[in-house]
Amino acid sequence: MLLPMQSPVFQTAGTMFLWFGWYGFNCVAVGTLDGHGPLLAAKAAVSTTLAAAAGGGAVMVTDTYLLRIKAEPRRMNNGILCGLVAVSGCAGLIHPHNALVIGAVAGFIYVKTSGALLVWGIDDVVDAVPVHFFGGVWGILASALFVNENDYVLRYGYPVLGDSTHGSCGVFMGCSSWGAILGANVMLLLSTVGWIGVTCYVSLHLIKKILGGSLRVPVNHELKGMDASAHGGRSYTEFQTTVFTFKTPGGGEHSMEMRVRAGDAAKFAMALSEVMVRIARFSNPSECFPIQD
Repeated sequence: MLLPMQSPVFQTAGTMFLWFGWYGFNCVAVGTLDGHGPLLAAKAAVSTTLAAAAGGGAVMVTDTYLLRIKAEPRRMNNGILCGLVAVSGCAGLIHPHNALVIGAVAGFIYVKTSGALLVWGIDDVVDAVPVHFFGGVWGILASALFVNENDYVLRYGYPVLGDSTHGSCGVFMGCSSWGAILGANVMLLLSTVGWIGVTCYVSLHLIKKILGGSLRVPVNHELKGMDASAHGGRSYTEFQTTVFTFKTPGGGEHSMEMRVRAGDAAKFAMALSEVMVRIARFSNPSECFPIQD
């Protein structure tokens, strides 16, 4: 059961603020406004715009026409952010049409990895992993595929000292040293994921031991909301505390306390009632909710 999400208006407004700020992030990466700096900064701005738009559009198209699910602003916003993440490594060094490709692929990657987290049972309420990890991985690889030689030389110069004829470029751009960036980026990706993976695993394992074996708060605290259960207040006044009471097939009576929007309380009650009716009807749990192929 999906919990009620926060305001789509606020989510979209926040995404627009991030998108606007991303222009400063990508354009300032050229390092200077002397020489060819303004040209690269302008290309970075165009690429940022196109990749973000393509990322959001790809999510909407994939959801609507491939997955046949309702198009949601929340997912579109995350597609925009995934496109921004993916293009950041090479925004000023690629052609505009390649920015569209990078953004569109990023949007599709977001859809597939977001769904994969649900299948794997990984709790990521804001889809940070699909947007920033998988979007970032694609961005590292995209830089090695689409960077063009002329812009690379304008930004970084020629890679070999004394050789002013051969620059570096992406795999799809056709220069003589097309594999150099790919090799470097793959090594960067593997070393970064390896280092962060090991250090995070060790750190979280130690924290888990210190906390007594669990990194997750109790279920009843989750249902009430951490604002109320841990911080002594409620951040979202449009939510209300609702107690759902139900009987199990064995005749026992149980209650569940949840924070829901006032208008959604009846929907949750009906959904919970349907769950309990199915459980009472079938003895085998797998028969209650058959998997749809």
